[in-house]
Amino acid sequence: MMRTVAFLLAVFCAAVCGYGKDVRQCKYTDASGKTYDLSPLVSTKPFIWTQTLYVISNNKWDNLAADDTMNVTIQLSVCRNERSMISNNCSTNGSIYTVDKSNGCITWGDAEVAAFDQNPYKDGVFLQMFHGSVIDHPTKYSSNVYFVCNPKVDVPKPVMEHVKVGTNQAHFKVETKYAC
Repeated sequence: MMRTVAFLLAVFCAAVCGYGKDVRQCKYTDASGKTYDLSPLVSTKPFIWTQTLYVISNNKWDNLAADDTMNVTIQLSVCRNERSMISNNCSTNGSIYTVDKSNGCITWGDAEVAAFDQNPYKDGVFLQMFHGSVIDHPTKYSSNVYFVCNPKVDVPKPVMEHVKVGTNQAHFKVETKYAC
């Protein structure tokens, strides 16, 4: 029930608060008036990479420690949805996909149902996306993409950090000069 309420609140804010407009433009203005323009990260092709993640309980992934490892192929498009280029088995439209042998294709969020906010450590912004692949009724996967300020990074190399246990929410990190 709480997830449904949170999802409905996010959709309401995206429609009423103007967050969806900011995501489509790939810009975010924080409460102090500072604008983060991530639009240079929107490219003609998505970021695609393979990453070794550790498998912890209940098929959750982490890049720090664990019981076993798994190779995961990831596709991340900044501020937009597109079809999966890493698997023909991805049936939902989204902004982030992962593919591995155990779970198949998972969509981690829809850029049309998303909102920007300031990073918790005030070192950039994050994009929270909802309405990923269906887990059960009404639970779906979601994601947070943390754009972290690093003035030395011209070409970002995103990483998947982990899946937050109990929430089915993936966390990704993208260091970039555009989050400064």
